[in-house]
Amino acid sequence: MESHLVPFYSCIFAIYYFVLSVRVIKARRRFYVPLGDGTLEYLAFIELERWKTQSSLSSNDQGKAIQKPHLSCRPLNLAGFHEVQRKVRAHANFVEYLEEWCIRRFLFLKIKGLMYGALSEWH
Repeated sequence: MESHLVPFYSCIFAIYYFVLSVRVIKARRRFYVPLGDGTLEYLAFIELERWKTQSSLSSNDQGKAIQKPHLSCRPLNLAGFHEVQRKVRAHANFVEYLEEWCIRRFLFLKIKGLMYGALSEWH
């Protein structure tokens, strides 16, 4: 019976892993985040907002323009940042706990079943 549990749950986990991966891919595409969890894009958004605030203040006071910052990525607002980060962390947490908890337990069950079968053949 134990030999059928490991492939069954491995298949369930693989499907769930695929679903989480697709959710991360969709979130990254939606918010134009090529890598990571969107931290760089969110920092670009903060820099752009700071530039807008400073340029509006300086144009009212002295009339000289502040140079627009050079952004290496597309800015990402706070809502998008939280959504991408939440989906990336859900995917990463699943992988971390799957490796740590489930695979070791399944391996233990498999070894236990193999050892039980080997010992029963000796008698």
